[in-house]
Amino acid sequence: MISVLKKNRALLSQLLLLLFLVGCIAPTQQSIEHPSSTPFVENSILISYEHDGNDSIDRFTGCLIGLNTLSFVLYANGRVVLFDGSQFMESTISQTEVQQLLADIESTGFFSVKGNGDEFVSPPPTSSFVGSSMQFITVVKKTFTVTAGQYQYLVEPIKETIEIVRQYKPPRLALYVPDKLYLWVCPTQDTRLTNFNPTPTPPTLEWAHESIPLDTLVFEPYGPEKTISDKYLRFFMQEVKTVPVYRMVKQNGQHYLIMACPVFE
Repeated sequence: MISVLKKNRALLSQLLLLLFLVGCIAPTQQSIEHPSSTPFVENSILISYEHDGNDSIDRFTGCLIGLNTLSFVLYANGRVVLFDGSQFMESTISQTEVQQLLADIESTGFFSVKGNGDEFVSPPPTSSFVGSSMQFITVVKKTFTVTAGQYQYLVEPIKETIEIVRQYKPPRLALYVPDKLYLWVCPTQDTRLTNFNPTPTPPTLEWAHESIPLDTLVFEPYGPEKTISDKYLRFFMQEVKTVPVYRMVKQNGQHYLIMACPVFE
């Protein structure tokens, strides 16, 4: 993961500079639970993994490279959603495959780690708890939260589980179709602020107000996060095809910078 962050340092720098220039800054979870015998509903999350950047990376900018959002999700019904390095993909696996993945994780000893300090080979120094990126791994309601500084002190079952989840690639992957999206919208007059690689076609999208009323979705520093679903989501995905996404849109003579990231529920 460290190598991935280094490779994307230039992209993050450009995007953070962009956010500073336009004057819009996007808004900015640690518990350990034991497996539950309560039956899972069909759309409940069995396994999830997230890697968050440090405080210098806002959630939307981080989401563009798979940070600050879940990058792997397995639902009880077998639906898998994962970030492949540039976009979210999905597939559905059988209950046999679900149980095999859980068995692989159980074989590491993950469920034997209680989280009362036994998650570390030796106590990490206090300085390792703050000021760094964090990883969140959850398997059947059992969650461990680990900072970058703590990782080297982790017991092998947690390290192995993180690696199993990060490397898991089911067959038949297709473009992810989300049920809901977080939307970051910022009006701008300077279209040169875009820094796409590669440049999308067309560079600027033109949307009618009735398609998605962007003026009602403009980011507010202390306001609630904006989301879209249903008809607005269907139009949005028809236009951009993949998520996460960063685009320039023109509507009623006004240009808007837009970023979108999936909502996982």
